[in-house]
Amino acid sequence: MEAEPLTTVDLLQKLGEVPDPRRRQGRIYPLASVLGMLLLAALNGEGSLRGMVMWGAAHWRQIARPLGFRGSRAPVYGTVWEILAKLPPMTLEAVLGGWLDTELVNEIEAVDIDGKHLRGSKRRESELPALQVVTAAAQGLGMVLGQEAGAETDTLGATMQLLQRLPLKNKVVTMDAGLLHQEVIMTILEKGGPTSGY
Repeated sequence: MEAEPLTTVDLLQKLGEVPDPRRRQGRIYPLASVLGMLLLAALNGEGSLRGMVMWGAAHWRQIARPLGFRGSRAPVYGTVWEILAKLPPMTLEAVLGGWLDTELVNEIEAVDIDGKHLRGSKRRESELPALQVVTAAAQGLGMVLGQEAGAETDTLGATMQLLQRLPLKNKVVTMDAGLLHQEVIMTILEKGGPTSGY
């Protein structure tokens, strides 16, 4: 039996679908190129924005042309920071999520969903509860598939929103017992995924 050919979607091309929040005037660096540089830097171990920008500058001769940059100099920290400050995180996450769905949906066998308090989000002078982040990760691939933030009292709502965006057909879903609500289980089953609690 002949194997079906794999269909791949170029990540840089996919990043080109992210709407550019900047005015047309002054767009020296293409948005997709900047995002591609940051992703490459992150894949090479850089964990901070400053480190990513410095990595891009250090490897500029190797990455500029393949990423579609037109200038001779790498963007500086302030420029990259201003671009990201205008970019809604959910917009980028939606585009990357679409790429992951296309490229890795058949590689993912199990998804782990976990809720944690975001460190430093609870202030002594504030009456607001600590921010809760619910994260979905592909087991075995070490890759975060998505995350949703919500107040500590609305973990269920954050979990439900996250589940709506995940490809769950034929995927085993594991999660903390605290997230096992009837609505969560029904959503997973409706999307074609069996459940396994721990």
